[in-house]
Amino acid sequence: MYQDVTDLGLATLSVPNKRVSGCITPTMYCVKVMFTDEDNNLFPKPLECREEILLPIAANELKGKLSEWWDTYLDSGTPYPMCFIVQEIPLFSAIRPNAHIREWIYKGNCLLSESLCCHNYGAEKFMGRPAELIRFKEGDLVNIVYDDCLSAGIVVSSPPTDTEVMQRFEKFSKNFSPTLHESADWEAYRPFDSDYSADCYRVLVAHSDNNLSLESVPASRVIKLQLHHHLPNELANLLCCAFRTNEK
Repeated sequence: MYQDVTDLGLATLSVPNKRVSGCITPTMYCVKVMFTDEDNNLFPKPLECREEILLPIAANELKGKLSEWWDTYLDSGTPYPMCFIVQEIPLFSAIRPNAHIREWIYKGNCLLSESLCCHNYGAEKFMGRPAELIRFKEGDLVNIVYDDCLSAGIVVSSPPTDTEVMQRFEKFSKNFSPTLHESADWEAYRPFDSDYSADCYRVLVAHSDNNLSLESVPASRVIKLQLHHHLPNELANLLCCAFRTNEK
């Protein structure tokens, strides 16, 4: 069954206003209702947003609204969504693709993944993920939720922890010199990126025709391999073999 994380995520959802670019900004939620073909055993599976709903509601009302919608789908006997993609956006900003502050993926009212820092807004810095919020480790088979497809992959590396970020920063501070970035040691000393782009898993992702690519996937888009989305054995074997090769 899906893990029902009652408090995780709601702690970040509980503040109705966010500080963006130095000012307090009221926010709203965009809920994308995502469907996929459960009978399609190929990966990646097409993923379709059939509804996109803007909700100017309080944070503590959001989970109840998601539960209500989920129950409606289950009671109707019609195909129910694969997931809800929930994005928090500034209420009075111009809405553009992917311009959101935070993002969550829910299955009903069960939290599957979340971002920890602002996306496309620079006011808040990424300081690493607490170890308990890193849900996947190297070698885990996962699903990746893109805007138009559900893919499969194997985790190569996890986002940096808050401890790793501080250790790297201290190491950088002690060894800083004007020419450090030009030296062969730069990669060993440079700090992690401080924006949302560092909150990513490195994943070997399966594409059509069994092609694979190594990608940085936002942590909010990596979810546990769903029970009804078992990988074909040949694809699982391909990913595992490629992972072992990548380790060498």
